Amino acid sequence: MLATAEDGALLGVGPQRILMLRGDAFAMGRQHGQLLRDEVRSTIEGVLAWSARMGLDEAGLRRLRDLAWPHVPERYRAELRGLAEGSGLALERVELAHLMPSRFHCSGAIVMRTASRDGRTYHTRSLDYPLALGAEDRMQNHALLIVRAPTGGIATAVPAWAGFLGAVTGMNDAGISIGEMGSESRDEDHRGVPMIFQVRDALERARNLREAVDVFRHGPNTCGYHFLIASGDEDEGAVVEVTRTYFYVGYRNDPLEEQAPHTGLRDVLRRTNHFVAPPLAATQRDAYDPRRSNRSSWLRYEQITRFVTERQGRLDARTLIDLLRAYDPWHEVQHQAVLAPHERTLWLAQARDERVLPFAGAQNQDFVRHDLRALLAGTARTSLVLAPPGPRGGGAGTHLQNAGGIAISRLALRVGGPSGNGTVEVELFRPELPAPDQDPGTCLLVGAGDPGTRFSRVLALLLARSGLSTALLQPQDATRLGEVEQALAGVWTGQGGKDPVRTRHVRAGLLAGAGLAGDLHAQPGTAARLLLVAPAEGLEARLTGDADFPAWLGLDAARAARLADRLRVGHDAPRSAGRVLILALGGERRLPRADQERAHARLPGAEVLWLDASLRGLPERWPDVQERIRAFLLR
Repeated sequence: MLATAEDGALLGVGPQRILMLRGDAFAMGRQHGQLLRDEVRSTIEGVLAWSARMGLDEAGLRRLRDLAWPHVPERYRAELRGLAEGSGLALERVELAHLMPSRFHCSGAIVMRTASRDGRTYHTRSLDYPLALGAEDRMQNHALLIVRAPTGGIATAVPAWAGFLGAVTGMNDAGISIGEMGSESRDEDHRGVPMIFQVRDALERARNLREAVDVFRHGPNTCGYHFLIASGDEDEGAVVEVTRTYFYVGYRNDPLEEQAPHTGLRDVLRRTNHFVAPPLAATQRDAYDPRRSNRSSWLRYEQITRFVTERQGRLDARTLIDLLRAYDPWHEVQHQAVLAPHERTLWLAQARDERVLPFAGAQNQDFVRHDLRALLAGTARTSLVLAPPGPRGGGAGTHLQNAGGIAISRLALRVGGPSGNGTVEVELFRPELPAPDQDPGTCLLVGAGDPGTRFSRVLALLLARSGLSTALLQPQDATRLGEVEQALAGVWTGQGGKDPVRTRHVRAGLLAGAGLAGDLHAQPGTAARLLLVAPAEGLEARLTGDADFPAWLGLDAARAARLADRLRVGHDAPRSAGRVLILALGGERRLPRADQERAHARLPGAEVLWLDASLRGLPERWPDVQERIRAFLLR
């Protein structure tokens, strides 16, 4: 037990925190504020600042409050008053923070009866909220599991954050679990019950599936949402789709789940961020087929479909955790949960601070098992923890995390010759190899600074997932590339750790809208390559115009001369064939032949791959381009 206040308590269970609240609404709010005073203030102010950055300032939030507040149940307004009193915040600021925009890319599924290993019901949920929520702090730094035992209501367990009284995911002691997914619609009106309070209301009042569905049936609803609702005691589930004026509910094996191009799965319900029911879909998109009108949502729907189909009849909590971990490691996810409402347990993973951890989404963190009834009885003592998969043991440097099956660590290398008059920090991305002698080498990747750091890490992770260990340097250390290479050789040969011998290094520089200032001369035995990542906008003009290409890279005269020497013999005999690969971000297209000829004259032998600029775009095409990039780096 970490702290107490009145009938409330803050507990530590495994690596996560649980806020236990008991009593009437006002008392629970006051306990919350007293136990987490500073964190509540940080969350509330951070949410208001983030909302303003997204274009909804406090004046806009006040207008939303005026529309919604008459429909908010009194017990939640009382709990907000208690939270304000306990934390010392002005009530208005607490209220406004609970009107923040709340629709992002989420997904969920319910598997029942013949679909599960034991015939029972399991419910997955991924909350894909941004990781930059907050001002100087981050909301996920204040993540909690809030367990409420309200006077006259049903006890609930809700993953949330300090200062947040709503619910988007949760389970109650009657065996009902609910997960929400946004589904934007043109049929919206904020004169209704805010979604975050609807979910809480259903959890606190429903003792069976019908009662839970009725909460959303009666509304009044506001915007476009999906709700997946499971009943563990009945081993049944429902999917609810709502807009302001439309309502649809589907149950297990409902024929509507076969609405093409969707496919029904026996005893499975699933949703992402597009409506399936045609009347609601018409309020969202002009073309019904989500493969054309909402490709991102469709791809996640298909990912769930493939996973469940391949494991039909063998699904349980642990296999569904594998489904959630299949999210791209760089995707922003605030929390993920697998709920087993028949036994009142849930597995929960919570995001970390993305400024501290390379891949901070919940899918890359520990899943911790919580037992609602044991928590209510005060008998919860230990908790099972499932860590992300990845290489174990050995390894150099400080281990940061495993993400996507890749071990990521931070290593401070001593550079500057035998005297070692300095250090360079690198991030190592290392796959699990069948045997040390099958390691093709290490890619020394010079990363891009803000805002390109995230892309640099994604590229390093993708390279590692294709089997190529990658050491990521920051741009300011690019001039010490040769020293880093020598220092890494010492690590790989066991002088700095227990790693198997890795002697073949590959060089790649990463350019993301800024100049590459790296020292491009190679050490003996190095397979030097120049991998450039640049915005497609303006790239054609730079490749075909009058500007000197090395100058465009930000190289001074000496480094430009070394680059020219590496790429040419004499004035017109190119050596650069296969030595330079440019990833052009901003769309897939080809240069006209005349421009290709001018580009080749500018940089003989350079290859250009035009790629989608989004972080989702490159990973989607990665299976098609990874072998080309890998072959380029290793040839």
